[in-house]
Amino acid sequence: MMICVCLLLAALSLAACGETVYFPDAVDAVEYTEEDYLLLEKYAGSYYSGVDDARVYFLYESGQYELLGVQPGGDGNTLFIAEGYYKPWESEGMIDFGYMRDGEFVVRDSLYLSPDGISDGNCDFIKLTDVEGYFETIDKLTDMIVPFEAYIGEWESDSHFARITISDTQYMVVTGSSFSGGPIEKGRDHLVVSTWFEDTLKLWATEDGSLILEGMASKFYPEGDERLQNGPHKAFVGYWHSETTQDEIEFSDDGRYYITHGNLNEDDTFNFGISTGYYEVNDGILTYTYEDIEYTAVLNDGVMIVSGIDGVFKRD
Repeated sequence: MMICVCLLLAALSLAACGETVYFPDAVDAVEYTEEDYLLLEKYAGSYYSGVDDARVYFLYESGQYELLGVQPGGDGNTLFIAEGYYKPWESEGMIDFGYMRDGEFVVRDSLYLSPDGISDGNCDFIKLTDVEGYFETIDKLTDMIVPFEAYIGEWESDSHFARITISDTQYMVVTGSSFSGGPIEKGRDHLVVSTWFEDTLKLWATEDGSLILEGMASKFYPEGDERLQNGPHKAFVGYWHSETTQDEIEFSDDGRYYITHGNLNEDDTFNFGISTGYYEVNDGILTYTYEDIEYTAVLNDGVMIVSGIDGVFKRD
């Protein structure tokens, strides 16, 4: 995309910082001195703000510039933000971005300048050196490092109950006590998801075919992957019975527990019920809360010992 200097752009609304800039009816070329052109040649190139900000400045040796937002995901989408002219002031370490109005150069932004980058004080744009031109830069910045297809599917945590489901357009994160989901938001090297404990988290695909969710030490593998068989919670899944107290507990693979309870009333009638909730397993210790009391369970030689309950539980 090259800038056309023509009688266009009567009014252009910019997406950056909510600012609206109105271009004049007539746009004239900026007059540059010989010294100016030396600086243009020195600083011309592509400057990228990184995956979290995802904007790129294209500075041309002609003195023109473009500022784009680059939308990752392999489809090459870009968001036009601004265009015009730039004037570097090497002696002052500044660069002016602006446009022409009535034959005068109007400054839109004055940013900090160095041979390796541009800074607005809050965000650094690093000069790219490993691309050849505009189209190569756009391809590089919009392509995901790991193809999006690698994220699609059903994923399960290898250390506790948690699942991630990703389709072409939607995701869902499910833990034992919560779930969240929404539309897919792509980053160049990650996806962005939301969970009940954080507004947004990054999700990365790794070389070993797993996913890593920001803030979690575990890995997520495709459902049914043999690497999931060693998940700590797997050892607790099943029915457990205490011959001492006649208590029965089931821990399911979906992160829930079920406690079967019954008692004999004074009139010889019998009450029976099942209480349920969610459990967690960390460092080999299972934790669940029943009737506002927290219980812990550990495995020892094939039997389960539960805090506060006499005897041991054996798997049915």
